[in-house]
Amino acid sequence: MSQTMNQLRAFFRNRDDLKVFAMNGSKVNKNIPDDIFKDYDVVFFSTNFKQYIEDSSFLDLFGETLIKTEPESDPICPNELLEGKGYVYLVQYVSGLRIDFQFRDIDTLDNYLKEDSLTQIIEDKEKLVTSEIMPNDSDYWLKKPSKEQIEFSIAEFWWLIPNILKSSLRKQEILAQFYFNLTRKELFQLIAWSIANETTWNENYGKEFSAILDKVTDKERQQIMSLFQVGTTDSLYKGIQTMMSLQEEYLKRIAPSYDIDLKKLLAYQHIPYTYLMSKDEVTLAKKFK
Repeated sequence: MSQTMNQLRAFFRNRDDLKVFAMNGSKVNKNIPDDIFKDYDVVFFSTNFKQYIEDSSFLDLFGETLIKTEPESDPICPNELLEGKGYVYLVQYVSGLRIDFQFRDIDTLDNYLKEDSLTQIIEDKEKLVTSEIMPNDSDYWLKKPSKEQIEFSIAEFWWLIPNILKSSLRKQEILAQFYFNLTRKELFQLIAWSIANETTWNENYGKEFSAILDKVTDKERQQIMSLFQVGTTDSLYKGIQTMMSLQEEYLKRIAPSYDIDLKKLLAYQHIPYTYLMSKDEVTLAKKFK
């Protein structure tokens, strides 16, 4: 057992108000190889959680704090997940250790146990958890889309591209990048859907579909990574062309399984050309013909 886990257990055992100690996240996910970057996501159920809001000095027990945030105290957009029944500290320590602390009212225990399949009960002083809890990542598996969801995503992809072009032509580079990022996310979702459709849906494709890189060809991997190198106007336009090419390829792969009218959706490919011609951007339009 790690030194950190020993410290967390001691912290839990030495406080009478703490009744249940749970963990979730990557540390309890057996499908993710252990490494030095895994964080501790801990949840303590208390009969008096507000004391940890009033006095946060306990955080120093685990080392020198590099930086911490308190989502419930965000003055613009406070975290509403806990609905006043808990508090969160996200702490990065100088040592490299990161611990995300949740303190919850004991009355929220039953609801918490339904929230996240990646939950493990570490200690339970009063045997309040009556059912066996086995952590698994099923809540994070890719959800199989409906035909309508796929068609909506494709339409959204093509809706966004004129916005990239308009912003770029206006020299609004930051806005162009914003729309490019949204378009890229729609593409990555389609790629993940297509791969899962051909293999299995019972898999976690990672944050922002990051696991697709392990499931595509070397050429496609290079194409995907090039979509993060679009800082110049020329590379931005090449990035749009690359996204269009990948989108067509993966749409063709998934369409038959969903009885999608492929001809109708492939007709969207004329949109960049038609849009640019409508703005008399003839030279640029030829790049997308």
